Amino acid sequence: MIQLERYFRIYGEATKALRECRYENASYLFNLLLSFFEEDKESIKDYEHLIEVLKKNIEACDILNNNNI
Repeated sequence: MIQLERYFRIYGEATKALRECRYENASYLFNLLLSFFEEDKESIKDYEHLIEVLKKNIEACDILNNNNI
């Protein structure tokens, strides 16, 4: 069974970290979501889209973190 509450909580924490310019923490949380989605990929209809969005978020966090923005 998919634990949506877990996904929403982690996503909320990740986006909050992103807004607060804590990019390393945000990247970690988005990566954590990736691992959870991988576990549940057979049950998620839009799995490929979700993975693409999370990877773009991680990439943006890493760029911002490396440029000290």
